[in-house]
Amino acid sequence: MLKNEPFEELPVPYKPVTHLGHHPPRLSFGFAIPKEFIQFRRVALENNLGDPEEVSTTNSFFGLQRLVMPYLNERCGLPPKQGITCGHVHSKQAALVLELTTNYVWRIPKEKLDDAIRGIKEVFQLPDDAKPKWYLEGDIDLKEPDEYLLPSKSPFCTMV
Repeated sequence: MLKNEPFEELPVPYKPVTHLGHHPPRLSFGFAIPKEFIQFRRVALENNLGDPEEVSTTNSFFGLQRLVMPYLNERCGLPPKQGITCGHVHSKQAALVLELTTNYVWRIPKEKLDDAIRGIKEVFQLPDDAKPKWYLEGDIDLKEPDEYLLPSKSPFCTMV
């Protein structure tokens, strides 16, 4: 599975068809954030999201997340419960993804997707040509064979 990720587009075999019992691994759609601790600390400090001394010295990534994520969602015009979240992923690029949605649940209203993408790029200073991608969720057992991209194993596979 890891050799093929991240995916630019969600491959058909990874699209769930729950009423037919097709439950592929969960994938997160978003932006990989390498060196997430440093990036979240920078965002918190640059936007005055807490006591600068505490932000500068904290060892709690969860504490930084609690400061940055509400700010990011507000900046993107998203309600916190329907907004961008942090997803932990198996990836060659990063361990954390700013998750816009998954292959199972579409959280962000589609009309707000462009605003969310633009907001993430601005807040995390990503390049203009950066695009969200599909990443394997962190709770996937990588020892399991990836049967979803093998046409002989999945009746739902239209793409190899």
